[in-house]
Amino acid sequence: MAVQPGAIAPVHMLPGRVRLQVVGLKDNRLLGQKLVEGLQKTTGIIRATATPRTSRVLVYYDPQGLRVNDIITLLGKMLAAPAAKLAPAGRAQGQAASLPARLAVQESASPARYEVTVAGLPAVWYRLTGAEVLARLGSSAEAGLSEAEVQQRQQVFGPNILAGPVRVSPWQLFKKQFQDLMVRVLVAASGLSFFLGRLRDAAFSLGVVTMNACLGVWQELKASSALTSLQQLAAPSALTTRDGQQRRLPASELVPGDIIYLRSGDRVPADARLIAATDLEVEEASLTGESVPVRKQVAPLTSVNLVAGDMVNMVFMGSSVTRGQGQAVVVSTGKATQMGQVAGLLQEGEQLTPLQASLGELGRLLAWGCLAVSGVVLAGGLLRGQGVLEMVMTGASLAVAAIPEGMPVVVALALAFGVQRMARCRVIVRKLPALETLGCTTVICSDKTGTLTSNEMTVRAIACGRARWQVNGEGYRPGGSFTRQGPAALTAEDDLRHFLTMAALCCDARLLPPDQRRLRWSVEGDPTEGALLVAAVKAGLDLQVLQASYARCQEVPFNPEDCCMTVLYRDGEGRHLLITKGAPEAILARCDRVRWQGQVLPLTPARHRFLVRQGEAMAGQALRVLAVAYREDGTAGAPLIFAGMAGMLDPPRTEAREAVARCLAAGIRLVMVTGDHPATAAAIARELGILRPGGLVVTGAELEGMSDTELERLVPAIQVYARTSPRHKLRIVRAWQQAGGVVAMTGDGVNDAPAVKAADIGLAMGKNGTDITRDAASLVITDDNFATIVNAVEEGRTIYANIRKAIRYLLGTNIGDVVITSGAILAGLPLPLLPVHLLWLNLVGDSLPALALIKDPPAPGIMRQQPRAQGHNFLAGGLGRQILTRGILIGLGGLALFTWRLWRTGSLAAARSLALASLLVSQLIHLFDCRLQDGSGWRPGYLANPYLLGAGALTAVISVATFNLPLLQGLLHTVPLKGGEWLLATAVAAVSGGAALALARPSLH
Repeated sequence: MAVQPGAIAPVHMLPGRVRLQVVGLKDNRLLGQKLVEGLQKTTGIIRATATPRTSRVLVYYDPQGLRVNDIITLLGKMLAAPAAKLAPAGRAQGQAASLPARLAVQESASPARYEVTVAGLPAVWYRLTGAEVLARLGSSAEAGLSEAEVQQRQQVFGPNILAGPVRVSPWQLFKKQFQDLMVRVLVAASGLSFFLGRLRDAAFSLGVVTMNACLGVWQELKASSALTSLQQLAAPSALTTRDGQQRRLPASELVPGDIIYLRSGDRVPADARLIAATDLEVEEASLTGESVPVRKQVAPLTSVNLVAGDMVNMVFMGSSVTRGQGQAVVVSTGKATQMGQVAGLLQEGEQLTPLQASLGELGRLLAWGCLAVSGVVLAGGLLRGQGVLEMVMTGASLAVAAIPEGMPVVVALALAFGVQRMARCRVIVRKLPALETLGCTTVICSDKTGTLTSNEMTVRAIACGRARWQVNGEGYRPGGSFTRQGPAALTAEDDLRHFLTMAALCCDARLLPPDQRRLRWSVEGDPTEGALLVAAVKAGLDLQVLQASYARCQEVPFNPEDCCMTVLYRDGEGRHLLITKGAPEAILARCDRVRWQGQVLPLTPARHRFLVRQGEAMAGQALRVLAVAYREDGTAGAPLIFAGMAGMLDPPRTEAREAVARCLAAGIRLVMVTGDHPATAAAIARELGILRPGGLVVTGAELEGMSDTELERLVPAIQVYARTSPRHKLRIVRAWQQAGGVVAMTGDGVNDAPAVKAADIGLAMGKNGTDITRDAASLVITDDNFATIVNAVEEGRTIYANIRKAIRYLLGTNIGDVVITSGAILAGLPLPLLPVHLLWLNLVGDSLPALALIKDPPAPGIMRQQPRAQGHNFLAGGLGRQILTRGILIGLGGLALFTWRLWRTGSLAAARSLALASLLVSQLIHLFDCRLQDGSGWRPGYLANPYLLGAGALTAVISVATFNLPLLQGLLHTVPLKGGEWLLATAVAAVSGGAALALARPSLH
């Protein structure tokens, strides 16, 4: 708030009604009047009264538009400016301001009453201990808040969101439709017609313009609402505790007092005071400008007047956790956060895609061309003695009908509808330009685990010393058995239980049994750790007893650079136990001893080679191998004792094989990038069809030894990268880009973010991905499935094809209107179309049919086409010639019918009616021939798009009504047409359409 803490506090609340205690109002009637006047000028305030005797303000408000916190903020601003001048003499302004603000909320339905101390200044929080912060916020580190408390606080503080961009009202959008010069000329000419007594023409012209404006408003509102709704799909989430249970909730639902948990890769959802932290580092560049991560602490600070960057026991909304983990209590949400205070400066303008920008330029060029033609028509008519008013109306109507003013909106709607379809296919679009780039994708670099595979790891083999076991059982259900293979000592069973004990302790995941919400056993956390827990339970270990026997003292989270994770425990007797798990080669490099047939023996070169061969044998069976080592004195950095290794299977997804085949048919190369053993990676890649004869498998170590030039030379042949770290991904992306590829790169971890951002299309995983990676990505794959990525490519190609069809339709029909009108003027003929005819054609033919085309589903052959070149000219591939040819033939066909009918009957009304019928039928045929060939193969399949059938049927009905409905006959100056005339108009339209397709066929192929 703008006012110091303690100045305003709610004392009683009901929905739509709040009573506030305002310090400084006591016996100050002038201040009370000013506050009431200011409140009642605010939108959403129904009524306000002030009582100086009790220092209270009663406000009735619209709860749909305002929150209590908004009213408090408004009052605070009024107190901060004029209150000092209005306060009674003798009252020090600083006295009340120094008090903590106490918020007492009492629901009338419940006698229960609680108090929450809310500080308005961040300095209050960083100077308090964690226990003091929790006490003042009425929260608990273990139980968090209750749902009842959360609901009450949400009434006060509102949603945890920043102020969004200002929305344009429908009325403003409606006025915007009349900003075009030619529309204003048409309105002015219609007004002149009205004063000259041509009431019917003036009313109809204004009616059509108004209907066009309403359609424009509807289209813009539809596009805006579609894109706004999609923002909710990508809303961040937070892991919090409510009623003693951990749950993941949308960050917008957080309130002060909520307990949140942070881990490496998370985006901080609100301003919070840390109450626990382990190696926690947070990057706060968005607030402080300092790109170096800040190491956080829990202890209170004694300094005063610190800036946000120096509050090392606080975390702030919008910052990113780069290392470690922590627990914090939320102290500020939404506009009250540090980020909220500068939200207005951070809002971005509307983002145009390259296609929108290029089509906008094309639209401007077409508009100037149409205006030039309209000017020629106007001048030609005046030179031939036509009436000034009639020619002004004709020129303006021709410009309105010919200028593709709806093109930008149609493109925006096509993108919005496409994004919605992708959301239904489990793809969230974060950056609109990615929709265009998808159709250009030539390379997809994909992770293996969870993307190409099912991400439900199962331990299949365990090796401890000389002994090896085969493990049976499927998935996460802890049922199965161990079968020992080969000779081993009697103590081998003890080695197995010891290994699984160490492995289970070195896990953060949880094994969850079936319940009312889960129909089967599941794992919360890393699937690899889940597989180890399942194997431990299969061996008879009780995980709850095991966890109760050891207290975790410290943890070093998994680091992709070191390929391991380490935990430190203390048992009931005070002894320490350090456990590390990770890649076998990384773990073996840290060991000098090994548990071998029940004994701890030196790790000799022979034993080292034996263990390496065991790991390679597991990897050769497409198993992911994980090793575990330990040290019983807990000394960090000292050599470890090798306990054993487990081989896990993560089977390929069934749908991934088909998706890989679709990619190859579409001319898209696939590259697997994984941290697994080369043999494991090669086996999975070969099974999926990614690794083909002649393809190379390269490890991270071999990649390190390559120069950039050498990598660029070899990159087209490398199909599998194994044992890679996230930093290698950036080199792979850049090498492919140097080779001319358009690269899509998947990622989930924090260190994947640079490669995901550098790729032409960054793909973040929605389930296991971190917030930082999702922020850097163009698309978020919510189910982490490779098949979904391929579906996204198909949708991207479809969106582009649909936009081409819609633009082809709009420009073709508009050119037809220009050709028939300008051709008649140049030939010395009467005007074939009246201004109302041109407006009617624009109204009937432009809006709904174009929208139907952008709703077209994917064509069957769209994934059998080669990728579109990046920077591809929108009108390339013969599209420009198709548009021009079709438009000219539509116009010439209508002009020929007009001339013939005028010569045969001498009736100008009959000739104009036949010409208008020809154009209406041509538009209808053109609507369907735009879809007949869309660049992805010849396909009728009209039943697949019910919107197209509906738009076509509506156009046909309106066309018939134009000449048979008395009301429209009078407004449009038309005469009824006979069956033979309809057949003639249809035949001419069909012949012109067939001729256009025949002329365009060479370019289509």
